[in-house]
Amino acid sequence: MASLSDIAQDLGISVSLVSKVLNDNLGTTRASTKTAHAIRKRAMELGYRKNRSAVALKSGRQNVLGVFVHRQGLPGSGLNEHLMEGIAFEAMKFHQSISLTFFEAASEFRSSCEHVHRGTMDGLIVGGVRHTELEKDLLRLNAEGLKVVTILNDELHPLLPNVKVDQGEVARMATHHLIERGCRRIAQIGGEGPRLDGYKAALREAGLPTDEALVCPCNEDDFVFEVGVRGAEYLLAGDAGSCLLAGRFDGVVAQSDQQAVGALNTFLRAGLRVPDDVRLIGIDNSAYCEFSMISLSSISQEFQQRGRLAVRMLMDAVAGKQVRSVTVKPVLHVRQSSK
Repeated sequence: MASLSDIAQDLGISVSLVSKVLNDNLGTTRASTKTAHAIRKRAMELGYRKNRSAVALKSGRQNVLGVFVHRQGLPGSGLNEHLMEGIAFEAMKFHQSISLTFFEAASEFRSSCEHVHRGTMDGLIVGGVRHTELEKDLLRLNAEGLKVVTILNDELHPLLPNVKVDQGEVARMATHHLIERGCRRIAQIGGEGPRLDGYKAALREAGLPTDEALVCPCNEDDFVFEVGVRGAEYLLAGDAGSCLLAGRFDGVVAQSDQQAVGALNTFLRAGLRVPDDVRLIGIDNSAYCEFSMISLSSISQEFQQRGRLAVRMLMDAVAGKQVRSVTVKPVLHVRQSSK
């Protein structure tokens, strides 16, 4: 492997100057643009690489980011994969390795924390399902000098910067899209919570009434295919069903793509045409959207972007910069089901 000395000897200059140019640390040292270009060119020709271990030893950095994730979403939704891709891609830009731990309970997080400190990693990212009971644990790590950034639906504490997507905005955007497509009697599959609030907010903004008969009951976090089937059957068989068949029901917002596909299949089996008779949209922008009989419109929660942002925020915090929580805007993906 080429060394700084090899480059300096080839160019007839000092090792110190070569080091300062390649480390972007010239300070008050003067070096002409021509000399700096020659140094970088020769370093590339010789295949020179920085000794990351030596740099870390000198700076006190470990060049390792800890990542603790409580996986969320259903298998196939791609949420966890997109999150980890974003973290991995951005960490690579900062020459950071990743120490990844999956957990489900707070006790599992705590039992894995023996190796979590400034001596083993530069910072910590915690993402996925939100654990309010871990607030004190993360604040303690932060107070001990290990910077922490979270990727959760809502921040745990103002001292723990978070990267979120507003879940109410996710459903509001989905409902607003159907309204823009001409829907005026829009049903919603899903339970109580911010997504139901977002659905109702979009109707209010458009001056449309909320018909509780068009809100299909289910548990708040029950995002599976079967719930979509039951929701569609409820709309077809219940009081709302007569509205649908009379042409007074024209759109459905499902709280997940699996639910949306379940509803889509049920509507098609009942002889309804999608999107001619009813327009349909899901949430997550998963692979299901392209695999269904009619491609499914959906809202992305931007997990990859959130992973990237979390790494940037963490590296800023490690560098001593002030970091605040951010809210990422969800993204609409329009396909056949709502055109």
